Amino acid sequence: MLISQLQQRIAKQIVLGYLSLIVLTIVLYTFAGIIDDELTSLLTTLSAISALYIAPLFQFFSQSLRSVDVPAPAPPPLPDTDNLAVRLVKLVIPAHFILVGTLIFIKALNLISFKEMNIFLGFIETTFGTYMSFVVVALFKLEKHET
Repeated sequence: MLISQLQQRIAKQIVLGYLSLIVLTIVLYTFAGIIDDELTSLLTTLSAISALYIAPLFQFFSQSLRSVDVPAPAPPPLPDTDNLAVRLVKLVIPAHFILVGTLIFIKALNLISFKEMNIFLGFIETTFGTYMSFVVVALFKLEKHET
């Protein structure tokens, strides 16, 4: 697998993951699992967190669009597709979104309170967010361009 393929795969997982969480939240709101105040708070939290990860991805891809004119050297292949780090990255990002989605769903079923959901959401986002930031920085190294 090429690094560019892994970059595209991870970028798609991050973007689709956050979009899925936002859609899940809206769907659960329409079925009265989440009330107005909770919807506002949850969407605000999800959009702020997603911006931290999605903005660098868009910056990375916009930089690659600027360099379309110049033939770029072929990206190097990953050292080993069975590399533990690559497998871990492929596992951690979907696990992050599954945990957050499950947490939102559990709240919609009123098995936990909104306050408890926010505590767990903060813990999950802090823990996984740290790891995801390492992945974003490592995979999507951004160069500073002079304008």
